[in-house]
Amino acid sequence: MAEKSRFIATLHLGKVNTYLLGTGEGYTLIDAGPKRSLPRLLRYLSTLGVEPREVRLIVVTHVHDDHVGGLERRPRRLRLPGDGACG
Repeated sequence: MAEKSRFIATLHLGKVNTYLLGTGEGYTLIDAGPKRSLPRLLRYLSTLGVEPREVRLIVVTHVHDDHVGGLERRPRRLRLPGDGACG
C-alpha cells in the first residue's frame, strides 16, 4: 500500500481472529493471536503491504492465551508505546 488507507481486515490466526485497523496514520492490531501464530501474522501483514514497524498499537480484548499468546514472540520490529510496561 503506497498510501495509508482506512480499512479493517480480518486475519485468521487459528481458532481466533485478529483485526487490523488502518487509520490513515498507522495500524492498530486487535488481539495478537495464539502462540506460534507470528509467522502467519507477518504473512498477512506482508500481503496487505504493511510493514510490522507501522503497527502502532496492539489492543488486547482479554487475557486468554489465544488472544495474547502471540505477544510472546512478536518481532522487535513492532516498537510500540509502553512496550514491556505490562511484563
